[in-house]
Amino acid sequence: MMRMVLGITAGLAAFFAAPAAAALITLDFHLRASGFGSGAPTNPVTGRFVATLDPVASFGATRTGLTVTGLNRPGTPFMAYDATQDMLTIGTEVDIGGFGITPGQIGWGLSILDASTSAYRGGAFIYTNTTRAFIANTVRLTAVPEPASWALMIAGFGAIGGAMRRGRGTVRYAGLRWATE
Repeated sequence: MMRMVLGITAGLAAFFAAPAAAALITLDFHLRASGFGSGAPTNPVTGRFVATLDPVASFGATRTGLTVTGLNRPGTPFMAYDATQDMLTIGTEVDIGGFGITPGQIGWGLSILDASTSAYRGGAFIYTNTTRAFIANTVRLTAVPEPASWALMIAGFGAIGGAMRRGRGTVRYAGLRWATE
């Protein structure tokens, strides 16, 4: 009996002491940045971003793992991630810890705080044209549900609908009958 307890204890200790393999996460969200002020050629700026990253490892500018669709601003997007600040930066000129905008060139940048959680805190969005920069007053990021979440929600609605359609039938108390329909 003592050997079994020691074996289980040793096994649990080895399991919890082993380093966990890094798990990639996928961030899928819609952007709506607005309030750029008068003269802004694009207001609001909208688009969908899908970024796959390791939340414990920082990396510099890359296009690997990034998909941008429907963005109404020109430029080739890159992303960088700072794991110590949990900040994801996406834009035309990015690096760990932020993005750069070159005056006189067309570009844009988006910073997202608390990027590895589902409660993104919109950081900042700025874009430039050939003459000036435009800074968004409002940056709204909306998470896109995963397909498994949609399936679970639809199955739940189906179960509720089936239970409502089934009805309750007849209930008996102390020999009396009441119809519940």
